[in-house]
Amino acid sequence: MFVCSKCGACCRLAKKLLGHLDVGFPYAFKEDGSCEKYDPAVGCIVYEDRPDVCRVDVAGGICTTVLNITEEEYYTMTINSCNEMMDSLGIDQSFRI
Repeated sequence: MFVCSKCGACCRLAKKLLGHLDVGFPYAFKEDGSCEKYDPAVGCIVYEDRPDVCRVDVAGGICTTVLNITEEEYYTMTINSCNEMMDSLGIDQSFRI
């Protein structure tokens, strides 16, 4: 199971992660590439109502089918990706998953 630590890495890298994909991302990107719904002081300001592409559990169902991997493999891959994003942004280790 994946439990988001709400570090903001994916929000801060939203354009890099989603800008080239047609996944129904409904928000604009700020000049720095972060999602317009990301507030550095608060985090995702629409977290409870975020789109499916921002929900690991929902995306996992799609990804496991498309990538032909198990749910456990998907979560491991996601955790590793999250931790790599945090490291690249210098986010405090206390957010690691």
